[in-house]
Amino acid sequence: MFNYIMSDDEYRNIVLVDTSGKVLYSYVNNKTHLATNYRNDITKLKYSNDIHFNDFEKEMLSDSICITLLVPVLNNNEQLIAEIKLCINPNHYLFPIVKFFPYKSKTAETLIVRSDGNYVTYLNNLRFIKNSAFNLHIPIKNKTIPSAMTVLGKEGIVEGTDYFNNKVVAYVNSIKGTSWYLVSKINIDEAYAPINNRLWEIIVVITIIIFCFCLLSFYLWKRQQYQFYKINHQSVMALLRSEKRYKAIFEGAYDGIVYYFPNGKIIECNENFAKIHGYTIKEIVVLIYVI
Repeated sequence: MFNYIMSDDEYRNIVLVDTSGKVLYSYVNNKTHLATNYRNDITKLKYSNDIHFNDFEKEMLSDSICITLLVPVLNNNEQLIAEIKLCINPNHYLFPIVKFFPYKSKTAETLIVRSDGNYVTYLNNLRFIKNSAFNLHIPIKNKTIPSAMTVLGKEGIVEGTDYFNNKVVAYVNSIKGTSWYLVSKINIDEAYAPINNRLWEIIVVITIIIFCFCLLSFYLWKRQQYQFYKINHQSVMALLRSEKRYKAIFEGAYDGIVYYFPNGKIIECNENFAKIHGYTIKEIVVLIYVI
């Protein structure tokens, strides 16, 4: 049965342990088995007799990471007689999901961390640091790093610095039922780049709208000005035509016609008026007309 389970890459090892912590079977021959560790596992199972999801562990010989699952083995009286410890390979399913990001990004990554005393331990390999799982630790008092923020109780979107001291924006949250915390982060410059690009697009659009408005205003002003000059021109032409008709009537009249001020000073007269009085038009306009 154990050989069948181990035929898949999903598990790294299967260990069968009795209640004293003695290893009865191990698929991988690991001489570093510690009875104390297994006794601690047995103690966890004695209280519930249920399957217990343990935690990340680092194997001493292979230096590989696994997640342990404790399965109780019970007799007919429902008494614990042994445990099966399954070492699940996180590279088979969990880590690929953590590495996945919904879009192509130069700086984005997702981290799994946990609190180890006064430090935060990174449980998966980081995108930009090789072999960082279980090897990279940061002081929990460094409250500018999102990994430390979430261990200290913060949840949701935060801003801070990463392990390279780059400014980042991150979403942090605890993973229910475990001692783990999830941190999804991206550099601020990359995160806000679409907003900045869209801002420039908005500025360009607004500039075009303002330009079009100014162009339309100028067109309407010129059109209004054209209408004014057109109407004014029509009025002047009408006035000229009226003046021509007046001149024709004034100069062609058989009677003498004269215009003068109230004081008798002659303004204008026609040819017949000047002839009646024996003067030329130039001579008569300097005279005072007496009624």
